Amino acid sequence: MTIRTTDNVLVVNKTYNLYTKNTFYFLPLNDSSLCYKEVNLWDTDETSGTIKITSFDGKTLKGEFNISNLTNDNGFPLGYCDGTKIVEKRFNITTGTFTAIP
Repeated sequence: MTIRTTDNVLVVNKTYNLYTKNTFYFLPLNDSSLCYKEVNLWDTDETSGTIKITSFDGKTLKGEFNISNLTNDNGFPLGYCDGTKIVEKRFNITTGTFTAIP
């Protein structure tokens, strides 16, 4: 994903828009109740969420994010789960956190 900003460096406690135009991402899911283990972020909206940098010590970047427009449909037939056809679902992540380390 791309963070677009006019800042020379990312600013702690500032919220940035995430853009995914012309991109496609897989995001893993860790939910044992689901038969699928990832969702996809499609580029149907130019702005797909926001990210807030909460800390950066020069090495480790931490933040909070929200993403909309996730789906379990990866462009292939979804198949079946325990004998029931899997249907496409849409997801939003409203209170995600991350730690990015080198």
